[in-house]
Amino acid sequence: MTRRAALDIRIPLTIAGADPTGGAGIEADLKVFAAFGWSGAAVATALTEQDTRRVHAVHAIDAKLVARRLARLLDDVRVAGAKTGLLASADQVKQVAKLVRTHAIELLVVDPVLAPTRGKAFLDERGQKVLWRELLPLATVFTPNLDEAAALLGATRAAIAKHPERACRALLESGARAVLLKGGHAKSKEAVDLYADARRFALLTLPRVTAKRGGVHGTGCALSAALLALLIGGADPADAAMVAKRWVRKAIEHAETIGAGRARLKLT
Repeated sequence: MTRRAALDIRIPLTIAGADPTGGAGIEADLKVFAAFGWSGAAVATALTEQDTRRVHAVHAIDAKLVARRLARLLDDVRVAGAKTGLLASADQVKQVAKLVRTHAIELLVVDPVLAPTRGKAFLDERGQKVLWRELLPLATVFTPNLDEAAALLGATRAAIAKHPERACRALLESGARAVLLKGGHAKSKEAVDLYADARRFALLTLPRVTAKRGGVHGTGCALSAALLALLIGGADPADAAMVAKRWVRKAIEHAETIGAGRARLKLT
C-alpha cells in the first residue's frame, strides 16, 4: 500500500478510559466503529477498576503520557475524526484540546463523561471548567446527559429537564457547533433527546426499551461513537443523531448479561 493510499483510509479515534468489562470506554468505542465499517484507533486516559456492578476506582494516566501517545499517533496517522469520553484531569483536557487544535481535527464528538452511573466522579470541578473553556468550543457535537449538562451549567437536573432548549442554547453559546442533550435517564415512557444547532431544534423520540435486570452499561459511549462513525461517513449531524439513537436502542434490546450487575450492550 502506498503512503497516499494509506492516508485515504478513514480512521476514527477514541480518547477515553479503559473498561475491563468491554461495555464502555475505548473497548466499546472500537466495537462500535467496527460495526459501522471503520477500523478505529484509541488512546486511553484512565484505567478503571470496575465490574458490571460499579466503578470501584479510576487510575488516571499521566497527562504528559497521554499527550505523547496521542501526538505520536497523530504525527503518523491522519484521523478522519475523534471522540472524547472519560478525561480524568484538567491537565488531560488541556493536552487533548491542544492536540485537537494542532492537528486540525475537524470532526470532534465530545462526550463529557463526568461520572459513572454508579461510583466516584471522574472529572473534578477544575477539570470541568477547563473542558468548558478549551474543549467544548472545538466540538462538532457535544453530547451531555441531563446530569452532565446540569453540572457544567451550574443548574439542577430538574431545571435542565424542564427547560432543555434553554440549556442547549447556553451550550451552543460556549462554542459547540451542535448539542445532543440526552434524556435517556429520565423517567418516562419515551426516550427523548434534544438535538440543537444554530439553525434548528429537533426532538428525537423513541419508545423506551424495557431495561434488563440491573439496567445496561455504556449507552452514552456507544451513542457518541456511533455518531462519530456516521459523521465520518458524511451524514448530516441531526440525521446522524437519530440513526445513532436507533442503533443504540437495538443494542439495548439485545444486551447481554455477563456478570452480577448491569448488562452489556450488544455492539457486534
